[in-house]
Amino acid sequence: MTSRPFNITIALGPFYPTPPAPTGAVQRIWSDLADEFARRGHHVTILACRYQGQAAEESRGGITIRRRTSLRQGKNIYTDIIKDSWYSTRAALLMPRADVVVSNAFWFPILAAWRQRTRGRLIVHVARAPKGQLRLYRRAARFDTPSEAIREQIIAEVPWAAPRTTVVPYPINTEVFTTPMPAPAGKSRAGSDQLTLLYTGRIHPEKGIHLLVDAYARVHARRPELRLRLVGAQKVNEGGGGDDYTRQLRDKAGGLPLAIDQPIYDRSGLAAALQTADFYCYPSLAEKGETFGVAPLEAMATGLAPIVSDLACFRQFMVDGATGAIFDHRCADPAGALAEKLAAMLDDPEATRRMGEAAAARAREFGYAAVADRHLREFESLIGGRA
Repeated sequence: MTSRPFNITIALGPFYPTPPAPTGAVQRIWSDLADEFARRGHHVTILACRYQGQAAEESRGGITIRRRTSLRQGKNIYTDIIKDSWYSTRAALLMPRADVVVSNAFWFPILAAWRQRTRGRLIVHVARAPKGQLRLYRRAARFDTPSEAIREQIIAEVPWAAPRTTVVPYPINTEVFTTPMPAPAGKSRAGSDQLTLLYTGRIHPEKGIHLLVDAYARVHARRPELRLRLVGAQKVNEGGGGDDYTRQLRDKAGGLPLAIDQPIYDRSGLAAALQTADFYCYPSLAEKGETFGVAPLEAMATGLAPIVSDLACFRQFMVDGATGAIFDHRCADPAGALAEKLAAMLDDPEATRRMGEAAAARAREFGYAAVADRHLREFESLIGGRA
């Protein structure tokens, strides 16, 4: 793939540790990509925050992990930026000389460039919609983002970054997220008489889960076999909406069957939850927060045809009526629009099954090997084969 092995440094953000500790999507994805890079003979250094039980220094199979600080994310973004400055300073001091450096932390790209250890090959990974900070990163060689929707927002904020901005989608583990064996006729995918509607992700208002509960209540009146299960972080310091939001969701559901479970960080466990669900919904309202949609893509890989909101980032892999359904979350009655999509899937199981098959085929295009190839080509273009 490349002319020689690379020294790659990946500087993750200050609040979520590397797996197998409870982590975020970006941390998990780049940790898994590091494994793929190392498997191909490259050496990777990961700079990350520290979590209870994880060593400050760890080496395994071509990967070195250096962990410092243990910080909690709060509700105030400005306080979190101050916390990031402490973390990024420590991480920058630990940074080895590298052929290419990738980071999604706030202050780290500035400090890394100042230390002049990137050889002009600094990549800023833009994991969320930009909010003015990109003007600080003029010395970055690349802006890497997982979707065309975010690329457009980057260019709108800093037009000079247009030739430096590349889109590489997020990968999923297509060896873990697979389609299950078909269920007996007339049974759910779990083999029961009940049907499960599943959501996986943070339990937060910006994810639109209150719309999902409202839609579920409308549909349940004529489809009482349907059950709703929400799986994800609920605590504020884990990115959730807190106890008040959880209570709001339970109140909306009334006495209807509703399970609100803790996040499943183990990939096999999450895949099992998806494989035993019959319908999947990701109704995010985060116009400036969603960048790609790993959660619905993982659902697709297990043969589920997701129902998602009409955010531009989802259209990178979703086609309405072909690999799932898209509802208009901006209309006057978004919960009603969502309920209509869900009812249509319930009423036509054969069409839903065909969409699930198409969804699984589409999801298989986003495996780690294919996405790692794209990143390594970007690294090669920056390095240019130079020592």
